[in-house]
Amino acid sequence: MAITLLSEFPKQIEIEGKLVSSDKYLYESVTNLMSTLVIAPDNPDAGVLYLAHGLNNVINHMKCFDDTSETRVMLFINMLCLLSTQIQKILPYHIPKVESNDTLYGNDENFINEIHQRLTRICEQIIQTLKDLATTNPKRQSTLALEFFSRLIAHGDLNQPKCMKFAVNLWDLAQKSSTPDTQKSAVI
Repeated sequence: MAITLLSEFPKQIEIEGKLVSSDKYLYESVTNLMSTLVIAPDNPDAGVLYLAHGLNNVINHMKCFDDTSETRVMLFINMLCLLSTQIQKILPYHIPKVESNDTLYGNDENFINEIHQRLTRICEQIIQTLKDLATTNPKRQSTLALEFFSRLIAHGDLNQPKCMKFAVNLWDLAQKSSTPDTQKSAVI
């Protein structure tokens, strides 16, 4: 499977004779892949969300990220967006004559439960990263909390009290170590 090849992504790549971090290119490639996974049907024999699960595992085990990189957590945040899109009854786009997961699974309760479980696990991973940053890099924690907050309000169900409370907590965390960047982002 092509997704597993991402685990071989180098930590640095050569551009114009200089070695540079591959984070930016990896982020773009994986994010583009996620856009494709929105419409890519799962193999029913492999199980529900097989491709998304495989991608999440690869992101978890990639060794190419710099220690100071935000790429892994940003990819987890993007994974939340992918799964939030997958749970919709009708996907935002399709390929003619290709049955996507909305057609294959529709409102199947097992499919929806699986997405909810995966969303919960990914949120826990992001929260752990934010906790780890509390003492080492509060400004970075604030920036990532604001990004997580932005995605949550765009893709989450804020009619659910737990989701709304979580959004408020993320907002408070983002403002805790507020920098001009996060203040500017908060206004926009």
